[in-house]
Amino acid sequence: LLLQMCVGIGIFGSGNLSQFVVKCLTQNGLPVEGIWDLSKDIAQQASILLKIPFFTDSIDSLLLNAKVSLVVILCPPHFHHQIITKALRIGKHVISDNLIGSPKQLKEIIFASNYYPSLISLLCHPFRFLTTFTQVRDLVLNGSIGSINLINANVNTNCFDLSNLYGIRCDEWMGGGLLQTNGVHFIDIITFITNLKVKRVHGILKKFGKFQQNDANDNRTLRVDDFCSFQMEMINSQVSPLNSYTTSFSSLPPSLSSNKSSSSSSPSPPTSSSSASSS
Repeated sequence: LLLQMCVGIGIFGSGNLSQFVVKCLTQNGLPVEGIWDLSKDIAQQASILLKIPFFTDSIDSLLLNAKVSLVVILCPPHFHHQIITKALRIGKHVISDNLIGSPKQLKEIIFASNYYPSLISLLCHPFRFLTTFTQVRDLVLNGSIGSINLINANVNTNCFDLSNLYGIRCDEWMGGGLLQTNGVHFIDIITFITNLKVKRVHGILKKFGKFQQNDANDNRTLRVDDFCSFQMEMINSQVSPLNSYTTSFSSLPPSLSSNKSSSSSSPSPPTSSSSASSS
């Protein structure tokens, strides 16, 4: 679709993920016309490394670049609202990673998307594009594995083993926390595979870990959940509400996973497992 549109792409962010995305785009023949970073020097270094013709530290400069028709947002979350609303209002396609913001900001983004309904506006949930999950979806939808009654997913990870490195993962308003960094991808892939809508959700978020500080004057703390457990009741909109499904997702930090009575030994992070029961 993008090749048919002959789009020029602008990248917001110059980190490792941005470099990986740029290489994937160029390998598939999609032109990356510009890159943005908060620091102009870093943006210049990235443009030289990735052979991108335009670099800037101004959001408006990249958005107003005539060669850019689609923007890929891979920068810190507190820039997302500004970039997305501006891009949609001037007719640019948008692909963004996890969408974080206040309810007011999210409403503004939704309203901005109504300016040009034909625009592409996607969140980066890459699991659904993997061959494994597309094949599972086909097997579920054509009834090859029966009717899905329960999907259970468990993740044990050390993603908050910060090693004295404080970043956006430590702050809930910056997009941190297991629910926003890991859980959203499970929610997306479960709804993608089953093609069901969420009826109700019940969950719990807890913070058990502590940020280890090198400097005694550093009073920053870990303000996000490092334990997440929730259940989603799914419903098929084409049948009666009685034909509903329950989905659960939980994630435990390694320090707690060894205390689970059902586990004989502590798993080596990162590990993940999922299972589905069918009638």
